[in-house]
Amino acid sequence: MFYNLATMNPGILPTPGPWRRRAAPRIEGGGTVSLSVWMDGAHGIGVQLIPQYPVVSQSVTLSVTGVTGTIRQFDWYKGSSTNTNTQIFTVIPSTNSVTKGPQYFPRASQFPNGSLQISGLFLTDQGSYTVQIQTESTVQATVSLPVYVPLTKPVIGTNNPRPEKYEEVVLTCPEANAEKIIWSRIAGSFPSGVTFNPSSRSMTIPRVTESHAGQYQCEVENPVSKNISDPYTLTVYCVCADPAGILAGIICGSIVGAVLIICATFLLYTRFILPVRQVQRGKRTYYVKPAIQQRCITYLAIILTYFGHNCH
Repeated sequence: MFYNLATMNPGILPTPGPWRRRAAPRIEGGGTVSLSVWMDGAHGIGVQLIPQYPVVSQSVTLSVTGVTGTIRQFDWYKGSSTNTNTQIFTVIPSTNSVTKGPQYFPRASQFPNGSLQISGLFLTDQGSYTVQIQTESTVQATVSLPVYVPLTKPVIGTNNPRPEKYEEVVLTCPEANAEKIIWSRIAGSFPSGVTFNPSSRSMTIPRVTESHAGQYQCEVENPVSKNISDPYTLTVYCVCADPAGILAGIICGSIVGAVLIICATFLLYTRFILPVRQVQRGKRTYYVKPAIQQRCITYLAIILTYFGHNCH
């Protein structure tokens, strides 16, 4: 028996023979492909997805191939088993009778040749489907249905928007439906030390330096679409002093220096200069009491401690 998958109309093989497949023409830029299959009945039946890569919100046909003889009844099941709980529907083509099963949903429809069509695909529709067909004998086949989502433009994120030298930087390319992610650096190759996680959804620079600065992009891809991010500019900032902090340090330093000079001058004056002057005038020589000198040193220590804590 000869089947054309585009028309689902049976034809007659000129001569029987082993299983053969006619090569499908290659079509650039989309379009439909009419694929013909020649199959000997001894090899059983098969199920082919049309289109090969189903897209969310669109339709897909689970096309049955290789059936020989008249179809008396066929059943579709959600999953790989053929028990009653997984049944979608049972169809008797001769009477156009359809019996709905526990897994039936309105978006599922059938063709007389045993094929199943699902319209308005959801991500929850993906999984295994099994068809059981009764002719002179009963045969069955299981197919895995994927559902793909067209990819949107990814936006590169980071854990460190203003990295300073030697800090860690992680760039991420968050696209959940991508099967392949490629990172690139505009106008240059990746410096040493850059690592990627197993899924390539992030790249890590453990100790960023000026050599890592530049523009980075990530490209995402799956069987139905491809997209690339806008460039992300990585800038490495130096550890520079705050101008306000510098000014405060100058003021505090000036105050501390002035106090230090005053105290040192007072101690020198009372210890050495004042006695000399008194001797020269014929007056009785005396010294400033040690307690007064000690008090001056204590005040100096208090002032130095205060400004040391507050002048950062």
